[in-house]
Amino acid sequence: MKLKYTFIAVFMAVFFHTAASQNPYAGKRGGGPSIVGHISATLIDSLTNEPIEFVSAALIGSDSSVINGAISDENGHIRIENIKTGKYAVRFSFLGYQTKQVSGIELTLRKPDENLGTISLSANSMVLQEVEVVEEAALVENKIDRIVYNAEKDISTNGDASDVLRKVPMLSVDLEGNVEMRGSRNVTILVNGRPSGMFSSSVADALKMIPAEQIKSVEVITSPSAKYDGEGTAGIINIITKKKSAQGTSGSVNLTAGNMFNRGVGSLSMARGRLGFNMSGSAVYSIPQTGESNFLRTEEKDGYTSVFERNGDNTSARLGFNGNAGLYYDLNAFNAISSSFQLRGFTFDRDVSLASSFIDPGLGIEQIYTRNSDGKTGRSGWEWTTDYVKKFDQKGKELTFAFQVNGNNSDNDITYIQTSDDPNLREEEITFNKGRNLETTFQVDYTHPFSQKLTLETGVKSVLRKIRSDYSFEWRNPISGEFEIEPSQTDIFNYHQDVYAGYGSVRVNFNKSLGLVAGARYEYTDISGDFRDFDSPFSNAYGNLLPSIIISQKIKQFNTLKVSYNQRIQRPGLQFVNPFIDNDDDRNLSFGNPELSPEISHQFEIGYTTFSKGNVINTAVYYRRTNDVIESILDINPEGVSVTTFSNLGVRNSFGVNLFGSYSVKKFLVLRGGFDAYTFNISGTFNGQELSNTGINYSARLMGTLNLPKDWKFEVFGFFNSPRVTVQGKVPSFSMLNMGVRKEILKKRGSIGITVTNPFNRYLTFRTELEGPDFFQSSEFLRPFRSIGINLQYRFGKLDFKDRTRRSKINNTDVKQGDNSQGQMQQ
Repeated sequence: MKLKYTFIAVFMAVFFHTAASQNPYAGKRGGGPSIVGHISATLIDSLTNEPIEFVSAALIGSDSSVINGAISDENGHIRIENIKTGKYAVRFSFLGYQTKQVSGIELTLRKPDENLGTISLSANSMVLQEVEVVEEAALVENKIDRIVYNAEKDISTNGDASDVLRKVPMLSVDLEGNVEMRGSRNVTILVNGRPSGMFSSSVADALKMIPAEQIKSVEVITSPSAKYDGEGTAGIINIITKKKSAQGTSGSVNLTAGNMFNRGVGSLSMARGRLGFNMSGSAVYSIPQTGESNFLRTEEKDGYTSVFERNGDNTSARLGFNGNAGLYYDLNAFNAISSSFQLRGFTFDRDVSLASSFIDPGLGIEQIYTRNSDGKTGRSGWEWTTDYVKKFDQKGKELTFAFQVNGNNSDNDITYIQTSDDPNLREEEITFNKGRNLETTFQVDYTHPFSQKLTLETGVKSVLRKIRSDYSFEWRNPISGEFEIEPSQTDIFNYHQDVYAGYGSVRVNFNKSLGLVAGARYEYTDISGDFRDFDSPFSNAYGNLLPSIIISQKIKQFNTLKVSYNQRIQRPGLQFVNPFIDNDDDRNLSFGNPELSPEISHQFEIGYTTFSKGNVINTAVYYRRTNDVIESILDINPEGVSVTTFSNLGVRNSFGVNLFGSYSVKKFLVLRGGFDAYTFNISGTFNGQELSNTGINYSARLMGTLNLPKDWKFEVFGFFNSPRVTVQGKVPSFSMLNMGVRKEILKKRGSIGITVTNPFNRYLTFRTELEGPDFFQSSEFLRPFRSIGINLQYRFGKLDFKDRTRRSKINNTDVKQGDNSQGQMQQ
């Protein structure tokens, strides 16, 4: 409790100090009027009149020194902010174009802003070929602490966020939408730099709610600095959505229709002076699809073999929505506030029919029955985030207060009807599970540049989580004909997890070539839980110091070497601790483990990036050691029932390598590819039994973009993931082929495109194998996967957009998030 009050005291002290100094002129002698302005322009190609992206603008003072600068956006618009009154010149430059300078610019108290209008740049014919290559290579960017995949430049992207992540270097996504980074599912996913409650119970379900058309880029952070939460032993994925505003009103409409799903997406942005508003919404309907499944389990015991077989089909459909609205206001050049609100939800209906047989000679059991289930799942959530940002006269100095509260609700209702010629096997059951998750976050961040070479980042944060799972199991009494509650599977589970953190990090630029980011983060975790009926309360508290360091050395002009080390933590999320029993099959049960401890990982990485004539190659090798690794474990109980739960198994070691690159063939063709491989070496103990396994997992991807005349583009993308080794076996391999063609129409305000997925096979087959000392289990799923979709896009309003993405400083990345790998644990 003392630590809680310490964090509150620090938070209030900083807040009142800031409130007392809101006047940006406080402390200045004379107190006379002053103001900062901006200089803007639009850059175009002198021959084609097309806007030029990535043009550098250098603001030059009266003493010929460079004071500030900016980069043009995709519409050629550029804006240099926070300029004091005075006389200036602006120099525009970009590889492949002749440098141009505009002089005689004067900003005054009465006219602090200057619009230079349209600036034409002439191409330098000697390096024109390099210019074209560099622009195409911008699909993937390599920065000191992250890889950036610019999804908005990918014409074949369709569907949802999981389809986008499949194309990102170092990531792999299976059929269910479960995400891995370098072979680990212990990743934290952010949206616009902040966590979202939508990921709390199932990452796969949440990704299906984010339309691909709304994603601007994806950042893969393998070596997070101390300013990020310590959660995510593999790293962080930051999904950045398209949020733009202009002086005026603008928007877009995006419609997709196909044989697998139909989706509509709309956005609207408005801005007047320092006030701006944006909103977006989407709805998706997944057309009912039917798949097949086959299951076999054999168990050797006491000289005989028991066999359990199950075959059948399942039909599922999904309907969902997602809506966002945001508002920002710049009080003046030094103070700004922004707030956003999100609503989301979906329903998922699933009908399953399974013909089963169980033969156990030792127990004298021979059962043949059919089990049908009718499941209805509803998920909904909301999220409110507000940030206040205070800037200072010193460039880069910034203080931010952030507050976020989000709620996540889940309701699951499944009816099971089991039929058989044997009256004793006839059953009718109903399971209910209502989950409520409330998360509140307070955060303060401060950035202080001591000089151009040294910057300090520090801050404090608290995350308060309250989770409630109300679950019940009812069965129909064959004598009375009434449903009765089963007390052993009915209860209310309350779970509290509070995290308090503080961090310090420094960025050092020793020279133009050598840079360093180093720091440490301390996190204190307080956990407690109890049940309404089952008298077994528990609690735990622990503190972790998590250091990190990144060193980047630029070699010559286009080569970079990076070395990093970080320590990370992975706390178990709701899916891993929820004791609710998933009773989809009465001979295959799964549930969480409330007594799980967090994982702790150590990672060392060396990366090298080289550019040559616009082509890029990035390689990285790494070693990661994870202690108290959380694994899904399958066991067979004496009654012949498969029981799956989670356990802190032991230690996992991995050596890995990542490789990706791009190659351009003149102007019309760009090829991109990647390859990831890592070793899997795990050992530990479960219920007194030694478990271990080794193997090599790998994945490969290849993408090609063909630029055709008259604004046509064609793109093809394919990938292959090898079977993934686990402690008890392996899960299926996964491959996919995707092709798309698009044409710009309506003076490039709109486009029409067609996307085809898996054109040569209607179904994909996935086979999982698990084994123990005395059992073997295999499952096979046949899923429809061939799809074709037509996409229409239209943009309206002004086109001179400027990015006004207001990312919250809140990054709740401290919980191991759920997936669909072993059947969903319902919230």
